[in-house]
Amino acid sequence: MAIYNVRGEETKLNNYALGDAEIGLTTDTDKLYVGTGTNGTPVEGMATPRLRIVDERDLKEVEKKIAAEASNSHDRRVLFICPGNVEVGVQDAMVKFPFEGTYQSIEGFLSEKPNADVQLVIERSSDLESWTSITESPIAIKANAHVTGDAIVFAQDGTIEIGTYLRVRYLSKTTVGKNLSISLAIKTK
Repeated sequence: MAIYNVRGEETKLNNYALGDAEIGLTTDTDKLYVGTGTNGTPVEGMATPRLRIVDERDLKEVEKKIAAEASNSHDRRVLFICPGNVEVGVQDAMVKFPFEGTYQSIEGFLSEKPNADVQLVIERSSDLESWTSITESPIAIKANAHVTGDAIVFAQDGTIEIGTYLRVRYLSKTTVGKNLSISLAIKTK
């Protein structure tokens, strides 16, 4: 036995004899009917979604609403996670930040305490070609500690523009880090 579906306005569907296991969906009242072979029995308590075709203008409007709602919450966090052994150089994690704002704080964490001081920087770029640190000096995780401890001074005026790329560069050549995560807090405008 096959299952068929029929769509149409409710008045037209009521006049149509729904076959056994045939499904009817009204396009004007969003009611769902299941056929019994002679007529359709409404399915009570069944919410059926109202579908509509959207055009590009509708999508742009939805994007604007999402951006407006997101901008009402002014605190954002960028979380970089570098699993496994972290060695010198640029790490795989990179982010394109979709808001403008001001850097607030940075917290770094290694799952195993390093035997020597670890240094890293978070770099920014607008073109993926030239990169600069967002801090005045490298971020440090001291020997035998899991987390960053020193106060962070942000470079320039501490602002980030829409579309800025961010990445992590691990600077310590002699100390391999284990499971590095960095949280960058940004207050958006």
